[in-house]
Amino acid sequence: MNKKIYIVTKGEYSDYRICGVFDNKELAEKFAEKLSNKLEKARIEEWELNPAEYELKNDLSIWYVTLDYKGNCVKVEKKEDWEYYYENTLPPSCITKSASGYYYYIYCFARDEKHAIKIASEKLFRFKVEENWKPIQQYKNNEKN
Repeated sequence: MNKKIYIVTKGEYSDYRICGVFDNKELAEKFAEKLSNKLEKARIEEWELNPAEYELKNDLSIWYVTLDYKGNCVKVEKKEDWEYYYENTLPPSCITKSASGYYYYIYCFARDEKHAIKIASEKLFRFKVEENWKPIQQYKNNEKN
């Protein structure tokens, strides 16, 4: 788990400013209290220090993997837009299921396509175990050849 930092800020829009950065929440709270007045209250923003540190150090990329309900790989795509995928998808929504339940869509960090498929398969297995997943007969009957 990455360390958190606490940024004490004041102001709005063009008057917004950082007043202090702390690695201790209690100190940040005391500082914010000292800076606050009747007209303007200081706020504390909590940020993760060094987000994606492991991924950056290991030169990992974001991959989008589609698996069917049996865990067979249907599609693999490397995603270049870290801003969208990291901020909106990774985590917490690393795995989603299609409306029919036939396909699973998994975002993950990986070195290459083969590594992405391995990680996605492991995530799907854990997802099924955690959800007490049971195969659904209708998918077996409708399975594509």
